[in-house]
Amino acid sequence: MGHASDRLREIRASVTRETLLCLAAVLLMSFEGQVLNSSLYAHVATYFGIAREINTFVGAAFAFVLFVVAMRKPSLLDKRLILIATLGCLLTSTVVLEMAMPLGNGAFTVVGLAFSRIGSLSAMAFVAIALCKLPSMLSITVAAAGGLSLGAVVQAFMPLLPVEAGIIVAALCSAISIALLYRPARGALDRIASREAPIDLELANPESFFAPTHGLFLCTLLFSVASGYALTLNEVEHAPAFVDIIAVVLAGVALWMILSRVSDKEDKLFSFSCLLVIAGFLVAPLTFFSETASANALIRIGIVSFDILLWLVIAAVGRRNALALLPTFALLRCMKAIGTNVGAIVGHTSNDLIGVDSQPAAIMASIVLFAFVAFLWIGFRKFSFVDAIKGIVEVGVRTVEDGRPSLLASRSVSDEKAAEKGKALSGGGDRAAAGDGGVADGVMAAGGGTAIAHGATAGDEAADAPPSITRGDGCAGGFFVGERDGTDSGIPDTIEARCSRLGAECGLTERETEIFAMLARGRNGRFVMEHYVVSRNTVKSHVKHIYAKLDVHSQQELIDLVEHAE
Repeated sequence: MGHASDRLREIRASVTRETLLCLAAVLLMSFEGQVLNSSLYAHVATYFGIAREINTFVGAAFAFVLFVVAMRKPSLLDKRLILIATLGCLLTSTVVLEMAMPLGNGAFTVVGLAFSRIGSLSAMAFVAIALCKLPSMLSITVAAAGGLSLGAVVQAFMPLLPVEAGIIVAALCSAISIALLYRPARGALDRIASREAPIDLELANPESFFAPTHGLFLCTLLFSVASGYALTLNEVEHAPAFVDIIAVVLAGVALWMILSRVSDKEDKLFSFSCLLVIAGFLVAPLTFFSETASANALIRIGIVSFDILLWLVIAAVGRRNALALLPTFALLRCMKAIGTNVGAIVGHTSNDLIGVDSQPAAIMASIVLFAFVAFLWIGFRKFSFVDAIKGIVEVGVRTVEDGRPSLLASRSVSDEKAAEKGKALSGGGDRAAAGDGGVADGVMAAGGGTAIAHGATAGDEAADAPPSITRGDGCAGGFFVGERDGTDSGIPDTIEARCSRLGAECGLTERETEIFAMLARGRNGRFVMEHYVVSRNTVKSHVKHIYAKLDVHSQQELIDLVEHAE
């Protein structure tokens, strides 16, 4: 009883005004998707069936553009410009669709749906930013899981909207979401727009950003194929099949996510999603000539559970590194749109085949199932969402002033922890011992090394605190005996001198030591590229080797290592 009452107190404390605003926004965005699929797309399919697929590709293209802008030119992300452009898109889509859809005009319908998709994705970006501002991961879980599950409940009880009303409701859902979250999100947008481009920071902070080939994006693509298949399989008058049990199960999933204290519930939710999608594909051939929607229900529950997981990952990444938020969000939405289109094409093909011969449709479902299981087995047996979240390291970034970067503005460790680390470094020389691993002359401090030790565990607080520095077994533990502060050898105690000593101790080459000193002074990867006139991949390779030899994971750790190595 004591643990249960403590948990309830934690939940009550997490349900702030901002949490409820985010929950309402997630609910509205979920409901907008339902209106689009069951009302607008169903009507458009009667006179221009490919409009949904075209619109989904437009969403993928816009998400990719947002990814490029967020990575290369975040200064373009002006909050007022985004607000005006988003509201303009929503208004334009409403006017165009209200004129085009009653007339059955396919070309103008596609234009109106494209503006609607752009406005919707922009509203989702505001939701992602606002979620990161919530006080804890438990608050984020309440907002994301609660909003998506309530969206399913609303769908179970809401009647099908007329097309004209659906157009207005869809636009209002995005507009109201922005109105609810603009205030908490605008400050974060200002900070993102005022900082260096992530593509430059990523070179010196490789573990602060997800690579485009990261398993998270491939996994999203895979699940989205299943989502597109479920949306189109066994359609009822061109609308996705829906059963009330979906809302009941998703409400249970949300309650478990909120009430559970297990440390790896994100990975358990992933496993639950996988099992339901697999079960849905296994059942699919049995539903081809029946009116049951059991396959759709199983896959849909699995997909929405996975969507809950994605919101948690996006918010957790944003809490650990704000500059990684929008690139991660945008690339996930891009993968989701591409996968949904692929799955929808497979689903439409299955529907067409069912009317002629169910065997090819069953074979197609089996092929999709095999591909799904094979990808999971080969690529994701050891994949962990908890580890993916914890693997993101906070980056020390510089604000941009008059087009030129200023001094580092944030730290990944507190001064107190850095000072403790410095003491350990300076004391390392008294414990020097023989070693290997590429250390010059085989000499290193026995207590050396730095490693990330996240202060928060996986689960509710997996991303509530930035990583801290603890001692490890690497070579960055101290200087040579008699060279703790550089004075014994007559070398001035400058940043270059410290980098030279650490570089020699850890086996850095001459070029790596030079780049090490640049990074220690706060220079970014682009500066190194321009200074040596080398490619991005060359700099990336140098930085990777430097970090591995120093046993650090980010530029801020490297700076802390040098500053406090006295």
